[in-house]
Parts: sequence; C-alpha cells; structure tokens
Amino acid sequence: MVKAAKARNPLNKENIEIMNNEDLSLFKDGSLRTVISGFSLHLVSNPLQMLKETRRVLDKNNKEASAVFSIWGRPENNFPFTIIPSILKEMGIKLPNERSNFHLSTKDVCLSLCKEAGFENIFLEYQSYILNYESVKEMDFIFQEPDFVVFLESLGVEKAEALKSKVLEAYDKEFKEKKRIT
Repeated sequence: MVKAAKARNPLNKENIEIMNNEDLSLFKDGSLRTVISGFSLHLVSNPLQMLKETRRVLDKNNKEASAVFSIWGRPENNFPFTIIPSILKEMGIKLPNERSNFHLSTKDVCLSLCKEAGFENIFLEYQSYILNYESVKEMDFIFQEPDFVVFLESLGVEKAEALKSKVLEAYDKEFKEKKRIT
C-alpha cells in the first residue's frame, strides 16, 4: 500500500508511513496538517485512543488542518462486509473477534468519540460501499487476506471450502439480483 501511495503522490513521498494508529509518537504535537486513515478506526483496539493521538498531532493553529477517517458504517449498507459473518453464523461457526466491526456504525457513537477526543467542526456522512468488479470470480481476493487465510486454516479444509462456496454463491446472487456490486 505504501508503495502504491507513494507512486500516486510523487511530490510528497517522504510523508507516507505505516504506523500504529493508537501511537503516533513519531510525530510531535501539532506537527501535521492532515491525517488520513482508511478503514482502521473500527478495527483498532481503542478507537478513542486513535482519535486522541490524531488530534494531538494535528496543527491546532491551522484552520485547514483536518483528519479523515472511514469506517465500515452501517451493516445494512455494506453487503460485502456482512456476508461472511452471516454465513459463518448459519454454519454455526463463531468469528474469533468478539466485537463487531460495525460497533461505530451510528453517527451518535462516532460524534461522541470525536468530541471526547477533542475534535471540533465534525462532519459525518453515510455512504454505501460499492465494489467495482465485473464478476463474482474477482471476489476471490477476500480469501487471500493474511488474517483470513489463518482463520480458514483453523476451520479445516471441509468447512473452509464450504464457507468459500457459500460466500461466492451469495456474492453471485448479489451481482445478479440486486446489482449493488457492479
């Protein structure tokens, strides 16, 4: 990801870093104008700590200083992120993560956390997540994610193959019927 980001941002390659979102100690207080964090706020152990760290490193004297976070949002608008847990539930398999990745899915929860972290002028927006794929076969990438590979291995071959088959079948149905994934 860093390599791709640097390729897209040739003028500012030195400021693209992989870091622990809950510990930005590499940066001094107020030293950044922008922080962008995609799809991680809902995954970290302590979202409030992540927000506080982000607020700490933002330049409080710069009116243009901003932070941008994206989260999975509401389950009903994010079919791609709900299908696997729902199929696992049907199969009687419990996900190892006790907390739902949708725990920040309401504006009230996010607003409260942002305010507690010291943010002002907060703008929150709901947006559906649309995957731009031409066929369900392209969805196979979801089974290649490192953490998911470990999870699949823990299920054993038979259950893992059954899960893959059911997930791809559900995606195929979504492609054909609802066309939310285009």
